Amino acid sequence: MSDVAMNNDLSARAAESRGDPASFNEPSRRVVVVWLALFGAGTVSLLFLLCSKGGWAEAGGLPGWGMILVGIGLVVVMLWLCLRIAFRHGAGLAYAARSCAPAIGAGEYEAHGLGPVAADGTAPELYLDLMKRAVANILYQDKPLIFYDDKRKPILARRFDLSRRVMGEDAPTYSHTMIGIRRLENVQFCIESVIRDGVPGDLVEAGVFRGGAAIFMRAVLKAHGIADRCVYACDTFTPIAPAKPHWLVVPFMQGIGSVPSRWWRRKCFHLLQRLLSEQSSFPVCEDPSDDLVDFVMWHLRNPAGILTEGGTSLDEVKSCFARYGLLDDQVVFLQGFFADTLPTAPLKEAAVIRLDGDTYESTRDALTLLYPKLSAGGFCIIDDYNAYPDCKRAVEEYRQARGITDEIQKIDRIAVFWQKS
Repeated sequence: MSDVAMNNDLSARAAESRGDPASFNEPSRRVVVVWLALFGAGTVSLLFLLCSKGGWAEAGGLPGWGMILVGIGLVVVMLWLCLRIAFRHGAGLAYAARSCAPAIGAGEYEAHGLGPVAADGTAPELYLDLMKRAVANILYQDKPLIFYDDKRKPILARRFDLSRRVMGEDAPTYSHTMIGIRRLENVQFCIESVIRDGVPGDLVEAGVFRGGAAIFMRAVLKAHGIADRCVYACDTFTPIAPAKPHWLVVPFMQGIGSVPSRWWRRKCFHLLQRLLSEQSSFPVCEDPSDDLVDFVMWHLRNPAGILTEGGTSLDEVKSCFARYGLLDDQVVFLQGFFADTLPTAPLKEAAVIRLDGDTYESTRDALTLLYPKLSAGGFCIIDDYNAYPDCKRAVEEYRQARGITDEIQKIDRIAVFWQKS
């Protein structure tokens, strides 16, 4: 399938998902009951205080008709917020049936570059082909939490979509990586290129999620019998959100994220990231783009989008390496913020660096500390270049400040890379 056909297919699927009520949060009756109970209790309390002698009318110094108007206004606001959350952000009054994923025909795999392996394929080629399918979970096809549309806007998913998994445009529930097959192919190309050309240095991934891409890096070294290079996996290894927020908290998360005020949303974003920074899970973003703020607020309104299975702690990521038989002394874990761990890392030279830090600060710190160690002929991969304006801004500023003119090459609709001259 050509890139144009692939993009058209993804656009059509995104449009279909946006119009399908099942593409929003699965409705929760408990959430609706909580909001209706709050609305009912608030209305009764207002009516009682307005009508009772010595109530708000006297305490507030307003005439009775004035307090009645105030009460009506508050009731309208509460009703509007309840309905907004209930109908726009997934807490509907009726359950939407979860659609079963239709069977994927054998021809569709071939159309996405996942057809039969070459008849003359060697054992390393067969191994790496299977590894790509395994870490991306093409094998068992877990239903993703969300899809990303053409503008990187999230949409709650209702079933597995092969084209999105191949392109790395979904957030899997169980898969060990979310970068998709195309970016895994790029990782393999870069590593095999530096091996073939004798470019010195280790392999680094800054931002590892559950470790899938770093696991595949180690698999490439194993397949080619390389024993003098290491894979550095750098991350905070601390979850940025609770795995399953309590159902009583969900309505309040949705309410906070539903306020249609840019000022309010930025204030909430800064408060959230300060809490995350105190937990050492994510660095503070001084000047986040509106896109990043909206992305975080969307997840507050749609908490089902963060209900991942399988964590990202250091022990859990090591467990993922061990499942593939690839946890050995050629894997080095650096836990903490990039600015704290990379300056003292034992890394002398790098042949491939893959940056997946999302934000401006994370991307800037990783480039500043890793790129000077990248050998000539080595590769720099930027995962979120076309996903978040913050990431792209950090890359462009760094390249301009240091006069880097190496051509940026597109991997898919999100990631890019270039070879250091």
